[in-house]
Amino acid sequence: MVDLASNRVTLVAGTAAGALAAGMYAYKDTAFTSWSRLLTFSGIGGFTGAGATYAALHARDAVAASGKVNYAVIFGATGLSVAVLHGLLTKKSSATVIKNGALGSIGAGALGWAITALQRQV
Repeated sequence: MVDLASNRVTLVAGTAAGALAAGMYAYKDTAFTSWSRLLTFSGIGGFTGAGATYAALHARDAVAASGKVNYAVIFGATGLSVAVLHGLLTKKSSATVIKNGALGSIGAGALGWAITALQRQV
């Protein structure tokens, strides 16, 4: 498990980077015509950045503890990030981005879980 207290700066930086990146893209897209879109996508980006950072920290700790990579966590975070990025670039609604992010995370996480299970059997 990730020690949140000792990794708080890393988690905050990941959250801020995700929020800033998504907010800047939403700003470029709307040019302040929609504050709600700007704030919504900043929040989604912050959540995605925090999730990706937490997954990277968790994967690092899992490798240190067991010596084997947990692909479910890595693939799940990657699926979330890719789905959210795709939604931002194709200008989807926030509800669609959230739904696709959840589906991407679950689908990619399941694939990673299968790879991890196969790796442990070999």
